[in-house]
Amino acid sequence: MPGLNELVEKYKNESIEFLSIVWDVDNLSDFLSKHEFNYLQGYGTKDLTAILGETFPRNIIINSDGKILYNSLGGSKDTYLELDKIISKYL
Repeated sequence: MPGLNELVEKYKNESIEFLSIVWDVDNLSDFLSKHEFNYLQGYGTKDLTAILGETFPRNIIINSDGKILYNSLGGSKDTYLELDKIISKYL
């Protein structure tokens, strides 16, 4: 999350939206009180699970035409560096 927050700041003047999909609605408020998110959170649904599956974290970059440019399962503290490379390549 800290790395993703850095990307949000880096690209704040670009037409980019960052979104986190939340599955644990019951514990969201408590989680957000302990962790800083500088991007939107949306609630996951069964329909979304049917599209994306149930394995998380998942990082997806979609361009303005709806084309998926990047889709990766899993993550680490350095995932944001890979995301940054892809974003900067397509800007």
